[in-house]
Amino acid sequence: QYTNVTALRKENGGPSSARNLGLKAAKGEYIAFMDSDDGLDPHMYEKLIRSIEESGADIALCGFDSVEKSEQPSGAEVFTDKKEDMLELLTDIRRGFGWGVWNKVYKRELLSGLEFDESLRINEDLDFNIRAFLKASAISYTEARLYHYNKENEGLSKAPDIKRYLNAMEAIEELLSPDMKRKLGEGASANLESEILNQGLMAAEVLLLTGELDPKDEDTLR
Repeated sequence: QYTNVTALRKENGGPSSARNLGLKAAKGEYIAFMDSDDGLDPHMYEKLIRSIEESGADIALCGFDSVEKSEQPSGAEVFTDKKEDMLELLTDIRRGFGWGVWNKVYKRELLSGLEFDESLRINEDLDFNIRAFLKASAISYTEARLYHYNKENEGLSKAPDIKRYLNAMEAIEELLSPDMKRKLGEGASANLESEILNQGLMAAEVLLLTGELDPKDEDTLR
């Protein structure tokens, strides 16, 4: 019904495969990603694109909440062109932005030559965003929670399987090569190392709840 909408259909190959198809087909000035079962503020893209145009940033991002929470459509906008600050913001999950691609808008030219690693089944967003943020000259962000993430979604990242946590730990560890740590800076590297520990603690919790881990077994705990 809309001349500015193109619907692409493909055989299911996972989110990275679908996103890569969209990246290749995109002709607009900006790129954004959204999961089909999430929600967003009606003016989210308008606000983020305006932020890019007014600040000159390459990426704009906003806060997010779960769909059952109330909206917070207002918040101060911040601009930074310091690479270390940009990467620290991306990797610090306590800041409330996360490393998903769905609460961000990118200049299409920035993503030229970038694609999602289809071999990754978890944390592919983090891998993609690190490469995008390393290319970006500046970002703008607002703590306003304009994106509403559906926590009830039982998708790939929600499977109650210990392998999820172990795979997440391995995926993050692979990103922390000595060369990458130099590029990321101390703050972002420390954030990712903390997340490896966090994933390990959640894996241990699953084992405790399922009875597969004896809290008295010091060797296993270690």
